[in-house]
Amino acid sequence: MNKKIIIGLMLVLVMAIALTACVSALNATDAFNMKSIKVSPDNDIMPGEEVTVTVKVANTDNKIDLDVDLTVEILDASGNTAEDINGDSLEADSSFSLDNDEDYTDLSEDDYTFIFNMPYDAEDGDTFIVTVMAEYSNQDNSSDIGVFYENQTIDMARESKDLQLLKYGVTPDTISCDRNVVLDIDAINMGRDDEKNVVFTAVNSALAINIKDTIAKVNQYFEDDDDVKKSYDIAIAESVKPGKYPIALKIENKDAKGTSTYTATLTVAKCEAVAEETTPVITPTTPVVIATPVIPAQQTIQPTIVTTSESIFEKYSLIWIVLAYVVVLGVGIPLLIKFLRAKSE
Repeated sequence: MNKKIIIGLMLVLVMAIALTACVSALNATDAFNMKSIKVSPDNDIMPGEEVTVTVKVANTDNKIDLDVDLTVEILDASGNTAEDINGDSLEADSSFSLDNDEDYTDLSEDDYTFIFNMPYDAEDGDTFIVTVMAEYSNQDNSSDIGVFYENQTIDMARESKDLQLLKYGVTPDTISCDRNVVLDIDAINMGRDDEKNVVFTAVNSALAINIKDTIAKVNQYFEDDDDVKKSYDIAIAESVKPGKYPIALKIENKDAKGTSTYTATLTVAKCEAVAEETTPVITPTTPVVIATPVIPAQQTIQPTIVTTSESIFEKYSLIWIVLAYVVVLGVGIPLLIKFLRAKSE
């Protein structure tokens, strides 16, 4: 075979292998598909309003499986992560797997839906940036990775009249035998104007709750006294049956503008009566007196110790005897020897 033909075939084969590898890599990285990103609402968002970001993704490859990390963040105009009224960062993430040919409908809704409460201190016309980043990789090839990134802008609005309840609720929220509760509210003015004679109402006919209170003044946000805390003592009748009772709450200005409505729920449980303890009646009886014989106290007789004195001779008699033997032996024996010698002469 012609040498040039052989070399040509080898080049074609090498190019085919390289092209196959490129296509395979391209298919792997292109498997991830960002179908849509939806921010709702995306315009004229009120301070503290809830914003939902829905990120719909898919794996368009029919062979490979993907690991996906999603991160959603809301930035202010300076590029810093925004914070809600509690100081928590407006940032959330999720991690999940997308098998081949799967999409967001095969996931839990929490994996691709993110909810944020916009900052309360946002001004009318402020712009925020919603950033969505997706990092994905081939489960069978850790080096085969990709990143998707997208930004969307949202605009804030602050109305001139906007009264809200920052916090509200009944304490305790469940009652049974004790029917006394406290309704607490924290009214705040999110509008651009100070408000006078703010009207707060709480109503539930079944619980005989009909509160109407006038708050003298609530200043606009960012000023002193821009929120007012109030508490209301409520007694629930014993005739109220067990169940859940919604209490309709409303706050508005004197012209019925800037109105906001809320619902606080009170649960009434069955009162389990506790049987009263009865004190047993004791019939008095004539006491029987048992005479206890009186035993005279015993006298303790101390023994008399008689001490006798002894003479020096009685006390040291043994010593005297020993001395006597010594004298006899020491004097008598030499005299006896001397006598015997004299006799022999």
